[in-house]
Amino acid sequence: IIIYNTLVKGFSKMKKFAKAFELFEKMHKNSSIHTNIVIYNSILDCCVESKNFEKMLVIYEDIKAKAKANENFPQPNVITHSTVMKGFCKAGDMTKAKAIYEIIKSGNFQLDEVIYNTLADGYSRAKDINSALEMLKDMKALNIIRSSVI
Repeated sequence: IIIYNTLVKGFSKMKKFAKAFELFEKMHKNSSIHTNIVIYNSILDCCVESKNFEKMLVIYEDIKAKAKANENFPQPNVITHSTVMKGFCKAGDMTKAKAIYEIIKSGNFQLDEVIYNTLADGYSRAKDINSALEMLKDMKALNIIRSSVI
């Protein structure tokens, strides 16, 4: 799984997204390979980088459904959710990005500056400055350390 993950990330960084997706599908269909959440997070990030938001959503919904049905299946973590949130921000769908933020916020996940920066950037790109400022306000209220990035 480590080799598959490294290859998926490598193909993604080289912008060879089709190769990354092909490798993931091959690995996913091989029942002798036990997947983990890291490989799913890597392919979700590949979807975001390739702007394949439909595939991102299909994989994300598949992860959630399988995790709900089988506790031994890799459970979504904060990286899973924040990667999808980043995808929705890049797609300009701030309603869905905010819904993912609410999942993160209501779960047992550690909120950090990256999550807020992602949302603030998404809102800024959507020219919704009030919502971007709301993210800053939430960060302050939760005592999340802010850097010059925000």
